[in-house]
Amino acid sequence: VIELLQPGVPSPLIFPVRNPLGEIVTINLGLVPYLPGWSVQLSQTALTDMAPFETRLVTLTVTPPAGQPLPPDNTPVVDVEGYIKGNLLGGIELLKLTSKNHTFLAVVLK
Repeated sequence: VIELLQPGVPSPLIFPVRNPLGEIVTINLGLVPYLPGWSVQLSQTALTDMAPFETRLVTLTVTPPAGQPLPPDNTPVVDVEGYIKGNLLGGIELLKLTSKNHTFLAVVLK
């Protein structure tokens, strides 16, 4: 997944969240931001009443601060973690990367 980054410009990333259990659950999402001054927001933080094996889409919006240079490649930007009943289900980590003339976020499963 590639999301181009520009200082001061919101960059949305849509990703799936799946209930791996055979029961109805609520999945709570949390953010672990790594870069001060960067805005990171989720479209929702609680996915309630998820049916067994159901998948829903969530949007993470990352906005680098305007007027500041972007960090070096492979810098962690934010982790998104999913929890069921307080137990860590898994998550993703977004890294800042550069390829030729483009700077983007790369998604790493955790």
